Amino acid sequence: MRAIRSAPLLYRRTRRESGDLYPATSGTPPRGCRCHSIPELLLPEQIRARSADSDVHSEARWRIEMRTGVCGCTGMGMASHLFARSVRDSEFVARVRRHPPSSLVPLVAAIGAQYSEQDSWLDSPYMKFTPWALAEITRVSLCFGNEHRGQPADVNDVLQCAAAFSALTDSELKRNLPGALGTFLLRVSGQQFAYQRFPLFELGRSCGLFLQTTPTKPVQVLADGWDLELFGCTLQQYLATGFLLHTAAVKGAGRVDLDAILSQPGSERITDTVPANIIRDALARNFTTDIAGFKQANPHHRAAGELRRFSFNPLRSTPAIAGMHQPLIVPVPGEIYRKLSPVGIYYAGVAKWGDRFAQDLGDLFEQYVGRLLSIRDDCQVHPEIAYGKDNRKSVDWILVDDEAVVLVEAKSVRPTETVRMGTAEAGEELARKLQKAHHQINVTDELITQRHPAFADIPTDRPRVGLVVTMEPFDAVNMPWIHQMIVTAPQRIPTTIASVHDLERLVTIDGLGVGQFLHILLNDPHREGWSVGTALNDVTTTDNPVVRTGFDAFPWKP
Repeated sequence: MRAIRSAPLLYRRTRRESGDLYPATSGTPPRGCRCHSIPELLLPEQIRARSADSDVHSEARWRIEMRTGVCGCTGMGMASHLFARSVRDSEFVARVRRHPPSSLVPLVAAIGAQYSEQDSWLDSPYMKFTPWALAEITRVSLCFGNEHRGQPADVNDVLQCAAAFSALTDSELKRNLPGALGTFLLRVSGQQFAYQRFPLFELGRSCGLFLQTTPTKPVQVLADGWDLELFGCTLQQYLATGFLLHTAAVKGAGRVDLDAILSQPGSERITDTVPANIIRDALARNFTTDIAGFKQANPHHRAAGELRRFSFNPLRSTPAIAGMHQPLIVPVPGEIYRKLSPVGIYYAGVAKWGDRFAQDLGDLFEQYVGRLLSIRDDCQVHPEIAYGKDNRKSVDWILVDDEAVVLVEAKSVRPTETVRMGTAEAGEELARKLQKAHHQINVTDELITQRHPAFADIPTDRPRVGLVVTMEPFDAVNMPWIHQMIVTAPQRIPTTIASVHDLERLVTIDGLGVGQFLHILLNDPHREGWSVGTALNDVTTTDNPVVRTGFDAFPWKP
């Protein structure tokens, strides 16, 4: 699948064609129309009235329908073209602040639920209702809004806010400052690609990493019962509660009434697996905050102005908002899966135990990478090799197949706020996170070339490539403008950086060896800067048994 670039949107997946953009109308609307008709948001009771014989629990959702204009179109042109120019952050904030949060945020949640699937973003009105736009509208409304000003919002107001968001300027890129393209790509890719992960892989990886991978070093924190201490429940119960919250938010138009869910007929299928009291406690403890807590968690002291939208959004740690209405409000359902991922668990663990949790997870992640590499039956996988009088270590894993040798270094690192915001210090931060891995690959390659006795089992008659595997994706990091920030010393062998999800797919390629695939990719001048994930779209991959085994430990099967 080819990458799609649609400024200001970046998409790595192709759109699935699925009929008209607006199925509520009689036909596909002309995109350039500027008709003055506006969208209509149907409340649950209105939908029930229009579909009297439908099931209340499955149909009681808000949804957007279009009032047909005089030309027969859906009439979204007015808001879409309102900001056909650059917009300053202050103007965007002012547009959001026109409406009380109690009016605007529930509408955002209803829209976020309707367009929760990745492919559906492209089908939203003028592609404006993206999760990153809705998340920032929510943040601005909750942190800077006022209940005592403005008029109640309608869905067209949300569209105008989203249009203003997509027109926000990037002053560094506009002024063509040195390195501006690289830092811009860091900002935009980090903001957008984070919502384009694969949720079922995240659930399977969390179980496979924390429940089914054996550490090789004494643990400091990740002993029996660590999950009970961190989440107040087992890891499986934590993941199940998050999955239930996501499902309820999508089906309930962004509103979650847990008491109603757990009291409806058939709810015993839920509570027989995870007791109701555990669901309530886990939801309140791990996923929920109120407006005051949301404001306190917002990093306004570190990020202001146009860079704020790239900074940490409190929805990432607490995706459900309490206190606005009787049910919980979930503005962006995709934030829930990010919290259920190993990265989300990492941040929760580090917040409680600090570096001890990070060190335990580092060893666990290294062994998880080894489990993935060992799936292949067409290669040999060697663990790290000790050499020299002081027992220095090679790269974490060395994969040998008939076509190439792959030097693999696992790094349980994540892009920091500095990297996500693409500040002037982003290059130094990337180098601090990833340069050591490149150095380790260079040193190991030199030892193999010199035929050091400790590496006697590693052949020297075939090409070698380097692979750095990170726990969270460093999006766009292989592009030349960004890669040069990381690697200052010459690379002895072609090397790429890939996420663990890319590795989960890579080890299942059909018809090619892992070494052969990487050797071809990294020596193709026409694919310079390509990520492993992008290149894998051109080959066939199969089911990953490590991820599948992890997913089998999940209490419910979606």
